[in-house]
Amino acid sequence: KKAVEKILSGSKRPAHVIVPYYNTGAYVRDALDSIINATYPDKEIIIVNDGSDVLESLAVLYEVQEKYPVEIIHKK
Repeated sequence: KKAVEKILSGSKRPAHVIVPYYNTGAYVRDALDSIINATYPDKEIIIVNDGSDVLESLAVLYEVQEKYPVEIIHKK
């Protein structure tokens, strides 16, 4: 984490963080909290739903979309 922040510290461009998602509702909140709490100020978070089919995982995605500043892409 610190190595990435050191590399990006001189950059004026946003960091694009892509989070793969396939029925991983139990872990995505921790991952997002870690990304959001990183000290790099300008970041865009994109979650790629790679075909989740468990209702609980899909419900977590909708909850995450309301709570976090993320873009969600649903692949089929």
